[in-house]
Amino acid sequence: MLKALQEPTADAANADWGQVQDLLAQDLPVVPIVNSQPPGAYTAKVHGYVGASNGIEYLNTVWLSK
Repeated sequence: MLKALQEPTADAANADWGQVQDLLAQDLPVVPIVNSQPPGAYTAKVHGYVGASNGIEYLNTVWLSK
């Protein structure tokens, strides 16, 4: 990190920061803090629903028929 901070060019510093990131990634634990199930089941009465692969569901276009 000190070497990256002292590099004379941005390209050289970026290369050093890339190495720092790789070293940290080897030892860094990964713990998920959220594990949610997006809504995905509905009946033929539900219209306008479009599922999103990113887990963010916009339901302002959804409507129900009788």
